[in-house]
Amino acid sequence: TLWMIGGPAPGHRVLRNTGIRVLAANRVVASTTTDGRGRFHVTLAPGRYRLALTNGSLLLPRHVDVATSQTARIRLTLSVK
Repeated sequence: TLWMIGGPAPGHRVLRNTGIRVLAANRVVASTTTDGRGRFHVTLAPGRYRLALTNGSLLLPRHVDVATSQTARIRLTLSVK
């Protein structure tokens, strides 16, 4: 799920219909868009990846480690001031 933290009240909200890029060694290996609840799904080979918005904004956590034959649930955040 993708959340925005900061900005106008209430200070946190789900980011709907937002493009996400998955990068390995600074190369885009997958892309997806969040749904109406801020959720997304992407299938990746085992390894370490970085996730960013399609506009280039980096997300937290900075890296995601994918293991063999696992489904990972992560909460991504975009921190804004």
